Amino acid sequence: MGLKRPYGRRVPFFGNEFNGHSIRSIGAAVFVYAPVALTLATGLLLSLAGCNSDGRQTVVPRLSAVPLGTVPWGAWEDKAEANDKPILLYLYNRRSFWCHALASRVLSDPQVVREIRRVTHPVAVDATERPDLFERYGLGTWPSLAVINPHRGWITGTQYIDSDDLGRLMRRVHLLYDIPDRMEDIERSRNRLVARSRPTPLPLDVVDEGVLRTFMDSVRSQIANATSPSAEILLFLERLGALDTPEIDQVYDERQVNEQGLFSVGLVTEDGVLKDEEMTLTHNAALLMTAAVLASRSGDDAWRHRAQGLLDAVERVLGVEDETGPYFAAGLAGFVTPDSVFAPSLYGEGSRPVDARWIPRWNAQAVSATVHAMEIGLNASTDRWSWVTERLVAGYDERGAPVDRAETLADAALIARALLDVDRLDSGRGLQGIAERILNRAWATFVAPDGEGDRIRAGEDQSSLDRHEPGAIGVLAECLIRLAEETDNPVYASRAGQLLAVWVPRSLNDSAHAGSLAGALRLFVGEER
Repeated sequence: MGLKRPYGRRVPFFGNEFNGHSIRSIGAAVFVYAPVALTLATGLLLSLAGCNSDGRQTVVPRLSAVPLGTVPWGAWEDKAEANDKPILLYLYNRRSFWCHALASRVLSDPQVVREIRRVTHPVAVDATERPDLFERYGLGTWPSLAVINPHRGWITGTQYIDSDDLGRLMRRVHLLYDIPDRMEDIERSRNRLVARSRPTPLPLDVVDEGVLRTFMDSVRSQIANATSPSAEILLFLERLGALDTPEIDQVYDERQVNEQGLFSVGLVTEDGVLKDEEMTLTHNAALLMTAAVLASRSGDDAWRHRAQGLLDAVERVLGVEDETGPYFAAGLAGFVTPDSVFAPSLYGEGSRPVDARWIPRWNAQAVSATVHAMEIGLNASTDRWSWVTERLVAGYDERGAPVDRAETLADAALIARALLDVDRLDSGRGLQGIAERILNRAWATFVAPDGEGDRIRAGEDQSSLDRHEPGAIGVLAECLIRLAEETDNPVYASRAGQLLAVWVPRSLNDSAHAGSLAGALRLFVGEER
């Protein structure tokens, strides 16, 4: 299939799968865009198959291409380098076909590159590494191109765009900055729009059963209007006795399951022709945990069977290993076509490249999901989850601060939840104390009151919605409620209440995508009773 522009509705996605099996750490260095490089790369990739000492099958393909083109991208942190130019923020996902198409066909066009350098300060960010920036500036999927001013305020943005269109966009942006009066007009227009827009809801005075019922009514209304719910919303609906077959079928859509048992969340045009079948750890871990919890609550063998299948698939397909030990890969690249950078000629028929990066918060999700599965008696094929737990702990110092890496609120919340989950299986490892330190530091760093007064910070980069991974605010609130119960410390319950009071009203218009927040709300109201 030749390249087509992805017109039509884009479904937010994060996951696909293809080959699978565990892999060994054999690099696949491939320069993907020049035909000569493609030919050379083919000879370097050997599809070796075999088994190691514990029976894990091994395959070679690894994704090494980063979709950047030839633009001289800067770092997000280097504000001073913008020199009063607008910033072109390119949010990419290296497993996505359309990001690679943009890089090779648009961001490598000399004329486009020249216009980008002349008009903007270009910055590229891997959205996987900075979910907070994708939450703030992303346009629902990748690639997302956001044009913002040096103070990080929006000017305009687009998704995939052809060379001619991107060149025209750059020239229009340049006109705005070349004629100051135009910028003043835009600012006045923006202020009028802000004044007319829906105001930010005020924090709740109290979080009680009435708030829970309101949130529940909002979820039902959105699902009735054809909004597909997130995985963790199913847990909320089941606990309130409102889980029906249509919602289950929307979340566990059998059309998105590949032959190896993993789910993809695809990018589909309105005619259904194009589909980016990327699969990721975060999406499948969320589905696994939900299935395991529902199996535990319902005693239904169908949920148990679904959970065991996902547990096996995650281990078999995404289980990888490097020189430091075993862990879970980030995902598998999607949309293999004969002319793409993921072409079968590069990786072998039936094989797809593995994004074998270590992403701590996604591995934490896999640990939590595995613990829930083991608690209902399911069998994990290896002890990979236990090794991952040790690696997560090693990533933090005695103060709960990350070692040698940046951290987002999502990192802290999901890792702390994983440690609390493992502590249920083995309370002798002191994981609760480590989780408590991580959460206290995360509260002080990302949330705690800033300046005078007692209102918590609620920035745009904090997510309450389950987009490509569980919403950080909901997971943080859940962890605080669990800590309050385990330690009898009312401070943690108070913090959870503050989070819910601010974020529940903000999330009502997207409540069907706020499963983590809904779960924390139900847990909080239950604890308050």
